[in-house]
Amino acid sequence: MSPPELKSFLTKYYAYAFCYDLIFAYPVYAILFRSHGLSLLQVSFLMIWWSVCAGAFEVPSGALADTFSRRKLLTVAPLIKSLCFVLWHLADGSFFLYAAGFTMWSFGSSLVSGTQEAILYDSLTAANRLNEYEKARGRQRQCHRAACTIACMAGGMIAQYEIGLALRLSVLPPLIGAATAWSMVEPPRSGAAHDTRYCTHFKNAWRDIKSNPVLRYTFIYVLLGIGLLAESEEYNGLYWESVGTPLCAVGFLFALEGVVEVLGFSFGDRLKNYRRLDHIVPFLVGLLMLGVGAFPSRAMIPAMLLCYALVAPMEVVIDGRMQRCMSGESRATTTSFVGLFCTVVGLPLSLLFGYLSKTHGLGAGYMFFGVVMLAFSVWVARRSSS
Repeated sequence: MSPPELKSFLTKYYAYAFCYDLIFAYPVYAILFRSHGLSLLQVSFLMIWWSVCAGAFEVPSGALADTFSRRKLLTVAPLIKSLCFVLWHLADGSFFLYAAGFTMWSFGSSLVSGTQEAILYDSLTAANRLNEYEKARGRQRQCHRAACTIACMAGGMIAQYEIGLALRLSVLPPLIGAATAWSMVEPPRSGAAHDTRYCTHFKNAWRDIKSNPVLRYTFIYVLLGIGLLAESEEYNGLYWESVGTPLCAVGFLFALEGVVEVLGFSFGDRLKNYRRLDHIVPFLVGLLMLGVGAFPSRAMIPAMLLCYALVAPMEVVIDGRMQRCMSGESRATTTSFVGLFCTVVGLPLSLLFGYLSKTHGLGAGYMFFGVVMLAFSVWVARRSSS
């Protein structure tokens, strides 16, 4: 791939990431569910259903990305995601239509997961610029969070006027993303297997996982060092509302969360060689989450935002480490196993978060995740010293 071709690809790659997540319903959909009569437990069940669907679709869609055109899968994914908001607009309080919408969202996202990492890795490999993977992934994540930030700022204000309008407007950006993906040039595949049959990729990925302890470590880190904070994010709007934050300010806080993550992603490439951060970051985040849960108030919102600033660089670092230690024959499938692993192991943790939040208040869920992250940081530190 020539330098102009790579530049064109990266421009479209970043634009795709932006359009895919320019969703104005992001900051208010949990509040939307509640305002249409769903209980907190039902909202938790919807989040769980979202995760179950994501896990069910994750690995099969990864094998699709290793078998068929990754460009075409990236084109189809946002079209499917846009159907979610159409269903939610029609739901009018129907739990099952909200669940159907999450099914569409999960399926679309599973087509992107693994596929976007693989197509970027192969593009940089074809251009002999693989050393820039963390830098490119950091920028892609910045585009993702910038889109979320803009959508949250606008979404909160739109929802203040009419919450249904935020749903309707969320349909449009994914359609633009689909057109952007269609115009991409697909690179040749690095480390491509000779046998490219669909089921072969499951065997290749499983072989890679069994034989590679570094890969297994990154799986665990994505779950406990990064994923717990992402799981709790779904409840942040409810937390902020519970401590007296106006609805229009909820969107602003989601936007501010995005800003600190965008800043954090920019440090990922620079910090990839600092291994001590593997245990220092989850330790600090665990302490902050304990404080957020134990002392629920608007004064603890800065501590919550700091968690995202700390974890963001580690997302880039761990992703780069994971991609580099794969054999590459079934890269998208192996990457998708991360999503499946996080769903299977993370589901009981999410259930406990929802149960504790229902029985002891929302702060108890944050405290629980804080304790888990502290324990994880101790495990990482002991693993590093052995």
